[in-house]
Amino acid sequence: MKIFSRLCLLLAVTFFLSFAARAQAPISEEKRKLIAQLVVLMKLDDQMTSITDEILREMEKTYPLGFAEAVDARNDLTPRQKDLLKATAKERYLSFSRRFRERLPQVVDYNKYIEESIFPLYGKFYTEQELRDLVAFYQTPTGHKVIDTMPQLFAESLQVAREKLYPQIAPLLQELVEEDHKSIGVPKVSPPPNGKRRPAN
Repeated sequence: MKIFSRLCLLLAVTFFLSFAARAQAPISEEKRKLIAQLVVLMKLDDQMTSITDEILREMEKTYPLGFAEAVDARNDLTPRQKDLLKATAKERYLSFSRRFRERLPQVVDYNKYIEESIFPLYGKFYTEQELRDLVAFYQTPTGHKVIDTMPQLFAESLQVAREKLYPQIAPLLQELVEEDHKSIGVPKVSPPPNGKRRPAN
């Protein structure tokens, strides 16, 4: 489950970073107005916050499992100490989640991010007519539903992936990791110039 948690985090990060492409050409004033309409219609600032919330809620289910794996892998703890640590996993995650939510606005300015990243992206990939089509779509009842359900759809897709894909992917990941470990081999240590072996540390 620890590997899946990392995959979920990678997917989430990829989702956000996929919006960070910069356009090479300046955006026309008409395009800028249309993109601004889209930003409002799609509630992009709220969507980012909502998706972050959904990711944290999903992580609440997987964090205790990954935390337990990390604790079990430690050799410096007694079984009793491991049990005590694992018993606090949920409490620790809730504390982490609360602190993360409190501090996130201090390091992320979503409005600035939208202006500097999303505007250029939409300007790069869509023509003025296509932007008008998108504006028209998101003003329809179906478009409203797409926007309103996007965070929940994203969260449930992560949950389905965890339940359906992880059991299939985990053995492959483990197999590839083991292959890598076997191919690494033991590094050779050259003897010192005087021909004497270095003492082992």
